[in-house]
Amino acid sequence: METVVVAGGTSGMGLTTAKLLVRKGFEVIILGRNPEKLESALSEIGENAKGKSVDATNTDTLKLTMAEIGHIDHLVVALSGGKGIGNFRELYLDVLRKG
Repeated sequence: METVVVAGGTSGMGLTTAKLLVRKGFEVIILGRNPEKLESALSEIGENAKGKSVDATNTDTLKLTMAEIGHIDHLVVALSGGKGIGNFRELYLDVLRKG
């Protein structure tokens, strides 16, 4: 089973994407900074979904979380709002952190 991390998976497009991926047979790990929203999203998604509470604007914490997760097959980034629109390689981390 392939593993997908959905950063910003507790609401909106991230949550919808996580639900779709679970239905397609992926193991999904959602990341969100609000523990209550994370628990709510996990109960909505169901089996094959896990979650971690992490503030993605904190680089050290994010690196530690990704190291704890280990190998992933796919990454979905749905956490930056309007500042995260565009090609992934052209996004600037400092701008996303301000979002």
